[in-house]
Amino acid sequence: MTVATLPNYRYTICFIYSELEGKLDEVLLLNREKAPWMGRWNGIGGKLEQGEDEHQCIEREIYEETGLDPAEDLVSIEKKGVMEWHHQTDDLHKNSRDTKNSKLKNGMYLFIAKIKPTSKAHYKTPRKFDEGLLDWKHIDWIGHAANSGVVDNIKLMFRHLFDANEHSMFYTTYDKSNTLVGVEYDEYGLKAAN
Repeated sequence: MTVATLPNYRYTICFIYSELEGKLDEVLLLNREKAPWMGRWNGIGGKLEQGEDEHQCIEREIYEETGLDPAEDLVSIEKKGVMEWHHQTDDLHKNSRDTKNSKLKNGMYLFIAKIKPTSKAHYKTPRKFDEGLLDWKHIDWIGHAANSGVVDNIKLMFRHLFDANEHSMFYTTYDKSNTLVGVEYDEYGLKAAN
């Protein structure tokens, strides 16, 4: 099977989740105090720092934004591919470049992390951090059609995120007014390889 080699990106995002009776139950989301997505529920993450790879970055961001120790509080952190964002004027599968660094593409590395049941039991929310307010949200609430409080592309991405693999690509497209047009899922990143 052919899979894509992913390009470089500036950002990471992680969705820390819990299970109930072996099934996905709740996700720890951040209601952001700052742009982008101020006032919307989003995952945990941020920019890669000099010398970091995406795994080091997401572990640091998890600790800084939640206080959770990845080594002590999480069962696992899994890479689930990449989400790129485009405007309708871009060639979707060639991708536009980051305006600050032409070697980087507009996108972010995606991760999910499973919290240990004992850590979740002690992690009371809502909880205030510099980045915003953290709270556990049920998976059905996140994807509900009437929910306008979650970042638009996340609701669509969640349809495949937990089944995705490290090569998966999520292409998010916006129109000229930055309104979400859609999210295209490519399980093995084959379109990026072409």
